[in-house]
Amino acid sequence: MNKVKRLGITLVALSLALGLMQAPAAEAKGNKEEYKGNKKEYKGKDDRFEWGHVKRFGYPFFHDVREDNWAIKAIIKMAGKGVFIGDTKGNFNPNMPITRAEAVVAAVRLMGLEEKAKSLGEVELNFDDAKEIDRKYHWAENYIYVGLENGLFDSNMDRFQPEKPATREWVATLLVRALGLTDEANAKMNTKLSFKDAKAISASAVGYVAVAVEKGLVTGYPDGTFQPNRPISRAEMAALLDRMDWERDDIVAGIKGTVYLVSPDGNQLEIRKTNGDLTRVTITEGTYIFLNGKLITKEQIKPGYQATIIFKENGEPLLIDLKSDVVAPQDQYSGSVANIVLPTNTAYGSLNIVVGNENKSFLLTTQTKVKAEGLELELADIAVNQRVTVQVKDNIVTEIKMEGAVKQQEGTLKAVYPPSNSQMGLIVLTTAKGDVTLPLSGHVRYIYENKEIGLHDLVIGSQLEVVTLDQYVKKVTVKKVNVTEVKGNIQSFVMPTSSQPGEIVIKAGNQSSTYIVNNETYVRSGDLPLHFSDLAANQKIAAKIENQVVKEIKVEGQVAENVGEVAAIQVPDQNQTGYITIKKNGSMLAFQFAPDFVVLQNGKNVELKNVELNDLVKVKTFNSKVKVVEIKEKHSDAVTVSEGILAGITLPKNNYLGSITLLSNNQLTTVKLAPQVAVFDAEGKAITLESLQLGDKLKAEIDNNLVTKITIQR
Repeated sequence: MNKVKRLGITLVALSLALGLMQAPAAEAKGNKEEYKGNKKEYKGKDDRFEWGHVKRFGYPFFHDVREDNWAIKAIIKMAGKGVFIGDTKGNFNPNMPITRAEAVVAAVRLMGLEEKAKSLGEVELNFDDAKEIDRKYHWAENYIYVGLENGLFDSNMDRFQPEKPATREWVATLLVRALGLTDEANAKMNTKLSFKDAKAISASAVGYVAVAVEKGLVTGYPDGTFQPNRPISRAEMAALLDRMDWERDDIVAGIKGTVYLVSPDGNQLEIRKTNGDLTRVTITEGTYIFLNGKLITKEQIKPGYQATIIFKENGEPLLIDLKSDVVAPQDQYSGSVANIVLPTNTAYGSLNIVVGNENKSFLLTTQTKVKAEGLELELADIAVNQRVTVQVKDNIVTEIKMEGAVKQQEGTLKAVYPPSNSQMGLIVLTTAKGDVTLPLSGHVRYIYENKEIGLHDLVIGSQLEVVTLDQYVKKVTVKKVNVTEVKGNIQSFVMPTSSQPGEIVIKAGNQSSTYIVNNETYVRSGDLPLHFSDLAANQKIAAKIENQVVKEIKVEGQVAENVGEVAAIQVPDQNQTGYITIKKNGSMLAFQFAPDFVVLQNGKNVELKNVELNDLVKVKTFNSKVKVVEIKEKHSDAVTVSEGILAGITLPKNNYLGSITLLSNNQLTTVKLAPQVAVFDAEGKAITLESLQLGDKLKAEIDNNLVTKITIQR
C-alpha cells in the first residue's frame, strides 16, 4: 500500500521548489543533444527578441517554437493552461521524445490535479525503482502518486521507469484512463484492430488503443501502421492532450461557435455558440489568432468564420482558432429602403428596409457590394424608397441588388451642364439615333484610362460609354479622346483664369480655328518650360489638341544657355523688369528677366535673393529673356587656402584694408585682409593680428581675394 509522509510546512515548500526546478533542468539536459547539429542556426541568437512570440504578442512563449510548427496551437493552449513549462532556457523542445515522468505530469496538470499533487508533501512510492524516482525525478514524484490514485497506469507494475520514452501505446492507455474510459477499454480487449502491425500492440493495451482511435485521440499512419512502440515527441504529446481536453467538458476552458459580429476596432467578437447563445470575447495583446492554421492579426477576422476559443484562468482568450472553409448560410430579403447610414472604416453603417409590413434593420460595412443587373455601384447610390434585394449573413449585409432598368449607351459628348442649387446636372450625348439628354444622379463615377476623374474633366467631342439606372447616369467611361496637332501662327490669344478657360485662335494656311486653353495647358520651347505671357500674336507654334482643348503648345523661338559668374543683378519690381549680368570668357552678358522666371539650386526652386555676386550660374533664355537661373556654384564655395612664411604685414587703418605677404616656394604673395579676419594660434585659440610675428608659418583661407581666416601652423 502506498504510504504518505506529511512533514512541516517549511519542508513541503522546500521540496516543491526543488521539484519545480529539477524538471526544467532535466529537459535542458536532453535539449543539448537535440540541437547539437543546429549550432549554426542558433548561434548568437536570442529568439525572444529575434522573432519569438514575446515580442509579437506580448505573451510569454517558448523560444524554439515557430509559427509553422504543425502543433503550435496545441502547444500554445497547453502552455497557457500551465500543462507544459519548458526548460530553463525557455525552450519547449518540440521534437524531443517525452518521458513517462513528463507525460504523467502533463496529464495530471491538464486534469486540474496539480494543486493536489503540490499539497501532498513528501510521498513514498512502492515501485522497485522508487528510490531512483526520488533521487532523479523528485519533481515528478507527487504527480506520479496522484496518477496512481486516479488510475492513470497500472499500480501492479514493478518498475515505473520515469526516464523511459513514452510510446504511442503507453500514451494511448494513459489518455483513455485519464478520461475515465477504462471500463469501455476493458470491454474492447478482444477488438480486432485494422492496423497492419496490430500484432505488435500489447494484448493488455488493445482495448485502450481501440477506444483512443474511436475517440479520435490517436490515429494510424498513412502506411496503415500504428507503430505502438514509437516514442511520442513533446509536440505530439501536446496535440494528444489537446484532443483529450475537448473530450471532457469539465476540463476544457473554451467555446466553439461562429463569429457573429466583429467590432469596428477588431477588439471584440460576438460568438454564436452551437446552441444559439451569443458570447462576447474581448481580444487582448496576449491572444494568439489563427486562420486556417496560420497566425493572423485581429483586423483579419471576419463574421462567418468558425471559431474555437481557449481561455486563460483569468478569463482572457489565449487562443482563437478560426476556419474560413465553411460558408455560413445567407438570408435574402426584398423590400424598399426606409433609411440608410453609410459605414466608415471605423464604424458600421445601417440599412432599414420595409419587407411586407415589417421593418428590418441590418448592418453595413465598407465591404458590402452593390449591384444592378451586373452594374457595380456604390452604397452612396442607394436612396430612400429604392427597391432592393439584400443578402444577409449574421445580420451583416454582404450584397445589395438594386431594382431598376439598366441601360448602356455610346456616343460623342456634345454638351455638359454641371449641377447647381437650382437644377440637376445634365450631359448631352450624340448617338447613332440622334442627341439624347441624360440627367446625372447624385453619385456618378467618371472613368478615363482606368482612373477616376471628375465631371469637369469631360471634354466635348470625347467618345463616351454611359450607363444609366432608371434613366439617371450612374457611370461614364471615356472610351476615346480625339488627338490632333495643329501648326500655324497665333492670331489671337485670351489667357485663362482660375475660374474661366481661355482661348487661342490659330491660323494654319488660310484657315483660322479657335481652341480652348486652360491652366493645365503646357507651354514650352524645346525642353524649356514657358508661360502664357511668352505667347504673342504672329508667333509660330505647334499645338496638341484633344477634343478642342489645347494640351500642349510648342513655341518656335530662340532658346539659349549661358554659364558665367554673376557680375551684377537687379531684382525686378513694379517699376522695372530687372536684369542679371554674367561674366563669361571675359565678356559681360546682360539679360532681362521674363515675368515668370524661376531660380533653381540643387534642383529645387529658391528665391532670387539666393543669387549673389560672383556665383557661378547657368542662365536659360527665351528670345533673350531670362526664364531660368540655375545656381551651379556659390562664390562662398570657392574658398582657397594659401600656406607660407609671414614675410610682411600691414595692419588695417581707418578705411584701408590691411594685408599680409607670404613666402612660399621662393615666391612672395600679397593678399588683402577682410575687415573681420579671424586669427588663431597653433592651439586653435583666437588671437589678434598684432600677435603675428614675421617668420610665423601661416595658413590663410582666401574668399573672393580677401583673407578671411589665419591660422599659425606648428
